[in-house]
Order: sequence, then C-alpha cells, then structure tokens
Amino acid sequence: MIGLRIGLMALAFVGNAVLCAQEHPYLSHFDLTEGDGQVTLDWTMVSGNTCDGTRILRSRDSLNFEEIGVLSGLCGSITTPTFFRHADLDPPELTTAYYRLELGSNGSSSIQRIDLKRLYSVEHRIFPSPMPNNGTLLLRVDPEVRVGLRIWSTNGRLVHDVTGHGDRLEVPSEAWPAGVYVYEATVENKRLRGRFVVL
Repeated sequence: MIGLRIGLMALAFVGNAVLCAQEHPYLSHFDLTEGDGQVTLDWTMVSGNTCDGTRILRSRDSLNFEEIGVLSGLCGSITTPTFFRHADLDPPELTTAYYRLELGSNGSSSIQRIDLKRLYSVEHRIFPSPMPNNGTLLLRVDPEVRVGLRIWSTNGRLVHDVTGHGDRLEVPSEAWPAGVYVYEATVENKRLRGRFVVL
C-alpha cells in the first residue's frame, strides 16, 4: 500500500513537471482574455531572462500563424520579473483563435487557445445558420440588459416567445420543421430583426 502511494505521488509529480515543461522556460505565465471587442494577451518573463524583441502571432487552425504585433527592443530583466500586455484589437468573432509568442531568437511560447463568443462587427446574429440543431441568438449588449425574443415561421405562426437577459438567448429549434424563420429581438425599445434557416 505504501509503495502504491509513493508510486502515485511520483506519477503526479512527473505529470506536473510535464505540464510545466510545456511553457517556454523564460515565461512564468501566458494568458488570454476576451472582452471589450478585443483579446488581451498577458505574459510575464521570469527574472534573469531577456530577448531581443517579441512577435505576437495569431492563427485560426493552430498551424498557420500570422504576425499581429511586435514589441521591439530588449524584453525582460536580469533582476526582476517583467509583465507584458498586448491587445489584439481586431480578433475574429465566433470562432476559436490560437496565439503564440516568438521571443526573439530564443524560441516560441506555448500555443494558447481561446473560444471567442462575442460579436464585434454587427449588433445581432443567429448562430449557427443554417441551424442543424438548437442555436443561439448573439447580441452586442451588456449581460444585464433585458431582451425579448419572438420567432415566426414564414407562414406567420409564432413558434417562440421568450424574455431573458444578456448577450445570448437560446433558440430551441431542434423540433421545428426545416425552413426559414424570422426573428425580432427587443432591446431597450429597439427592435432588431433577422432571419435564419433550420435544416
């Protein structure tokens, strides 16, 4: 029993070591946050490490990256940890994005993933469309805002009428017949209209 416990502790230690080894040794963390129409990248370089410039890269598939920013000059410090922040002001929307840092000639960071769930380019959108199962109405509003949603079939039959709060309302279309549907969202006395297809 004692041998098993020691073996499990050793296995946990090795697992943690493998997880820690996935990040570049110059970095203590590398994090992504979505908000305010942008993706914010935060990272900290461990004291005692420097590099000559940092390239910020973004990808849609985790394989093919494009440069979206550069921090020129010396990065990091010999004596203290150094915090960095970069804002991607034009991220893709409603998709998964991947980010990576190139630390001068010292190699690359890990690849960090973020699932982007907010609208930036339009006020409202049904997602996905066409809709094979249930979907979601996405709105560019604060999460506390009261929203009314009504959906009609093309023959004028009201199929859904709900009131909720926030920037996303569920559309329970799984049992609806295939076809085109029209929606109207009421947000603070403004009416937002659109249409979508159920498969």
